[in-house]
Amino acid sequence: MISAFYCVFMAVIFTYFRNPWDRLVSAYINKAVEYNYSRILHTPCKWESMEPYKSEPLTFRQFLTCIAQGSDDMHWTPQWKLCDVCSVKYDFIGHLDTVSEDAAKVISDIGLNVTYPHSFASKLKKTNEEWYKDIPVDILKKLQTKYQYDFELNGWNPEPPGRSDVG
Repeated sequence: MISAFYCVFMAVIFTYFRNPWDRLVSAYINKAVEYNYSRILHTPCKWESMEPYKSEPLTFRQFLTCIAQGSDDMHWTPQWKLCDVCSVKYDFIGHLDTVSEDAAKVISDIGLNVTYPHSFASKLKKTNEEWYKDIPVDILKKLQTKYQYDFELNGWNPEPPGRSDVG
């Protein structure tokens, strides 16, 4: 007797988005402060007065200015570009701020009997409102434009946290 085994592979294509304002704070802390990435590994912006390998990290304002001027890196490139949402037919698009609930839905939809144990608790000592309060309006407007499709695709408010003067 010949036995035949058939495997059916089901691919579920999903991605997670993170609000750009949250993502920029996280990228700054992780890449510019904790790992001094913006000064040592590569320079996202050319600063006239910057000496290579200077020990102190960029300020948050300098970091945002670089990004607003066009610096791209996978850590702060708009997500719609990274995830190619116009070409890829995703079965599910989740959000990092609801990752536990979204992961539970994906797991349930594909019929797995597991639970997603992880939740993201903020390690930030400052609120996003505090991070963005002193950033000039012109920089914030450029960032709104850069991340416009991320805001629109996910139904997020494009206003920076705590700011109503950007428009």
